[in-house]
Amino acid sequence: MIKGKGGITFNLFTIMIFAFAGIIVLAVFGFIFNAVYSGLNQDIMAGSVNLSNATEETYGRFNTAFNNNLDLFGLFLIFGMIGGFLIASFLMRGKWDKLLIVVD
Repeated sequence: MIKGKGGITFNLFTIMIFAFAGIIVLAVFGFIFNAVYSGLNQDIMAGSVNLSNATEETYGRFNTAFNNNLDLFGLFLIFGMIGGFLIASFLMRGKWDKLLIVVD
């Protein structure tokens, strides 16, 4: 094994771990937002306000927008990971072989 070749693997795994953590965070937020929406969306009167109507007009719009844009958030995460690979390979271009950008 050649000494000094472990840096590119560390960067690769670090970026993959951050991407996986981002996916987990998006999934947890989606679950929590849907659970809160389901809990608030009840057809009862809270004072002189119908809780279901108020929830739909306020929090329901946010929840719908978040759920509709989860695929866009995933695309940002994928392209961010690709950009991270390219930047890491560009910054290490003088230290390791030129073909490591293909491996990334």
